[in-house]
Amino acid sequence: MKTFALFAAIFALALGAEATKVASAATITETIDFTASDFTPSGAPVDPVIGSFTITLDPTMMILGGTTLTLNVNLALSTIPPFFDYFPASGGFASDLFVRSSAEDQHCGLTTGTNSFFVQIPGFPSTPTFFDSAYAQSSVPGEFLTFTGSVSVVPGPSPVPDCPA
Repeated sequence: MKTFALFAAIFALALGAEATKVASAATITETIDFTASDFTPSGAPVDPVIGSFTITLDPTMMILGGTTLTLNVNLALSTIPPFFDYFPASGGFASDLFVRSSAEDQHCGLTTGTNSFFVQIPGFPSTPTFFDSAYAQSSVPGEFLTFTGSVSVVPGPSPVPDCPA
């Protein structure tokens, strides 16, 4: 019986060690330049919106509310630091990156009458494309949306490989 208990303990430790493994992909740092134009409704106070951000993430992991980025854009932004949501490619769907600046809950979009902004970039990091962007400003009523824009990615420094276990 002591042998069974010892075997069970060793088996449990082995399972626990396997369960605590983390993703082995290297973290990447990328700089993304973007331009969004032709906002609707007409009369958007800023058109085009031009910006860039540098982001650091593990492209194999889903990230909600990530803050490892710096955002520069020609809009007034929320006083809350910018954040992002990233969904890696899965089940035949491309990866998706959302970068936001909003005074509201991190996963909400825009709020009319506040300084809010987002840009959506599917296919990041392998084949990033512009999907849409929108913003609101505290100085004017309404929200402004576009599906017209472009993105370009400037790779960051080469990742440091994971240390062998």
